[in-house]
Amino acid sequence: MSAPRILIAAGGTGGHLFPAVAVAKALQEKHPDCCIEFIGTLSGIEKDVIPELSYKLHLIPACKFYRMPPLKRATNFLKLIWAVGKSAWVILRFNPRAIIGTGSYTAAPEQNASPGITNRIAAKYADISLLAYEPTSKRLYKRYEVVGNPIRHEIHKLSEYPVVLPEGRLHIYIIGGSQGAHILNIMLGECLPMLEKYADKIQLTHQTGKTGYDYVSAYAQKASFPYVVTPFIKDMQNAYQNASLIISRAGSIVNEFLAAGQASVLVPIAKSSGNHQKSNADALSNNGAAITIEEKHLTPQHLFETLEKIITDPETLKSMSDSARALYKSHSASRAADVISRFFLQKK
Repeated sequence: MSAPRILIAAGGTGGHLFPAVAVAKALQEKHPDCCIEFIGTLSGIEKDVIPELSYKLHLIPACKFYRMPPLKRATNFLKLIWAVGKSAWVILRFNPRAIIGTGSYTAAPEQNASPGITNRIAAKYADISLLAYEPTSKRLYKRYEVVGNPIRHEIHKLSEYPVVLPEGRLHIYIIGGSQGAHILNIMLGECLPMLEKYADKIQLTHQTGKTGYDYVSAYAQKASFPYVVTPFIKDMQNAYQNASLIISRAGSIVNEFLAAGQASVLVPIAKSSGNHQKSNADALSNNGAAITIEEKHLTPQHLFETLEKIITDPETLKSMSDSARALYKSHSASRAADVISRFFLQKK
């Protein structure tokens, strides 16, 4: 009998890609002979990450329709035709036993507390939907199981250790996602003069994304406290171990914060599909693991006051960190792999 084949459609951002990588590794642990390939786009981080992990990556054109002007939609429709055709060719040639989607332009599903448009459509046709949370409406799904949100194995390992805050300066990490977050880049720059009040108590590490690197580097040089600027943080395990607090968007990366026991200040994207980032942020802040600042309320003064409360009250920081760890659902990647195995890989 030939080795089972799995095709994974994922990418664009780390929030879409890394849960897929976690499931792929869990599947290979359970089925060493399993052949796994990825499908993604040239515009996402998968073009760099997947080859480094020794998986084969098929590339298709990326196209966006949500909130696009009519002319751009028409142009992207032509890209869509080409993308669908190439996807069909990949599927026919590879002949996978299962296709897994975790989000991006190449796949419909996303890992959020609130299902978006594509999730609601795909759920009616997928053989099985693997959910991070118990659904608010079970009627959306043909069949589902709650497994939690898969995260990278090395990040999951952090959950095996007690939550201990780093000693010395309070180390604030700004990670707006693998592509950065423009609004966070701007707000930190405008907040910087106010943070000088605590120059002897803090240090910052800022993931800017490629487009924001020069802008942030220019103002970070003016700081009188340690301020490290980088386009992308590759070693997130080390980052979580060194961080005291994280400022971030509220995509599926928040599940890594839970595993690491990381307190966070979350700024959800105001116009995310289905308002899913707000739902993600609320899931943490309502349980004391994070503080949510909506974009409409985000000002340099508001951000500074939020950080000031944490800087001056270590007990608040410790409480948020402990609450984050308490929310973590462990072994999600392994549970997802078990379900996939049961549905697709044990068939003869």
